[in-house]
Formats: sequence, structure tokens, C-alpha cells
Amino acid sequence: MNAQNVKDVEKVNIGAVFGKVLYVIDRGYDDDEVVINKGDNDGISPNDRFLIYAIGEELFDPDTGENLGKLEIVKGIAKPKHIQEKTTTLVSAEYYPPRKRIIKRNDILNFSREDEIIEESPPQVVPLKDVKVGDLVKPMKKKISS
Repeated sequence: MNAQNVKDVEKVNIGAVFGKVLYVIDRGYDDDEVVINKGDNDGISPNDRFLIYAIGEELFDPDTGENLGKLEIVKGIAKPKHIQEKTTTLVSAEYYPPRKRIIKRNDILNFSREDEIIEESPPQVVPLKDVKVGDLVKPMKKKISS
């Protein structure tokens, strides 16, 4: 899954709240870690994926006036890095797709021959977006392989 496929804002189901962010480990660059208030006692496993989000404003259908619920403002998708009894440290589980670069070289001795080399950069982690203590966490239904 790449960053373009993640919706920045989705409708929230308040009953789906699983846990909360207790602490943000700010590394000073894009690979921050977050600690949540759920751990091994709550059944968290290394293959789990979690949506980290904040609650936004209430939405109403412009035609019917029906209350559509509140927004969930997505901060990122995360996976466990370290699971303890009552807490878990999460890191981003999203990656930008690798970039490919094609390099064409002419053979010095044989001008009619051209070599093509494809270099692929390693995938880059999509950073978690502005996660704060108190942000909400819920498990993703579909597990994403990393």
C-alpha cells in the first residue's frame, strides 16, 4: 500500500476505538515511534496493523441534513515494533513505492551496442503524520504485508 491509497479523512465509528497513544518518541526525523496503551495482554501480535487517527468535526449530509458521524483524520498506518505486557511501540507500516532509474551507456569500443541498467532505490518509509498523545488507535481489518 502506498501513501496515495490512504485516505486522509474517513468517517469514524466511535465504537471501533481500540486504544490510545500514550507517548510519542520523536527521533527528530521521519521515523517517529508511538507507544499505545495496549499490549500482549490485549492480544497484539507482530503481524497486526493499526490505524492511528484523531477525531474531527461532525458531518451532515447537505441534502438530507442527516448526521453522518464524525471524521477520523488519519495520522498513519502502523505496525508493532516492540510488544510488552500492557503497551506496544508502533512504527509506520507504509512505504512509498521504490523509484526506478534507467541508465543507458554506450560501449566505448562498440558504438552500436548500448547497455541499459535499471537501478531501483529501496522503498522509503511514509512517516506518521503529526501523531499526538491521546490520538486514537484501532486495528485494521486487513493485514498488510510489509
